Amino acid sequence: MKVAHEKFSSLSSAMAAEDRIWLAGAPGSWAWTCANGLSVPASALRLENFAAAAERSHIRGWPVVVRCTGGGCVPQGPGILNFGVMTHSSLSADHLYARFAQSIIDATARFGARSSIFTPEGAWCEGRYDLSIARRKFCGLSQRRSVGTHLRPAFIHAAIFLCPDLDTAFTAMRRFLTEAGAKSAPDRQAATSLAAHLEAPNARLAEQLTGSLSQCIEEMFD
Repeated sequence: MKVAHEKFSSLSSAMAAEDRIWLAGAPGSWAWTCANGLSVPASALRLENFAAAAERSHIRGWPVVVRCTGGGCVPQGPGILNFGVMTHSSLSADHLYARFAQSIIDATARFGARSSIFTPEGAWCEGRYDLSIARRKFCGLSQRRSVGTHLRPAFIHAAIFLCPDLDTAFTAMRRFLTEAGAKSAPDRQAATSLAAHLEAPNARLAEQLTGSLSQCIEEMFD
């Protein structure tokens, strides 16, 4: 199955497209990248100086967009691949997370990267199914699901640090969180990219990983 890889001019337009996929409910996979931005959960709105910090971040070229899932602040931008799967399943959230995580582990292994479920101290958007290489996080997962039915629609999403400028992204993220009044901010040293662990990364890495991951998803969610 060929998965479309869309490029958006802004994080807000990418999130709006993801909302449309959720509302449509049709099973399938989707990949995207976008311009620089910071994705935050609704809980960030409770930070004392959120509005002023978000405005300053926007002026610096890192607009802040509130998403519907939980967790922490996630940078977005060139070199960060987002991969989503819309499915209908009776499995629990944990089972779907585990299957999706294993699909990513299998897909990255085809490129010679040994990844595993591990959360380093100071990780960005810390979660129980964080994926790391050499004990540094390169991928985070989130899930959106309906309630009240046996066969539940679920949208599982991965933000994969493929080959971004992590120094710039973490500077933007830490500056926003500090200005907003957050008690802590992610540690740059707890993060890595997939490309940093490959012998010969190339310009087609996003396309190649999307293809590999779509194959693993088909096998895992068949």
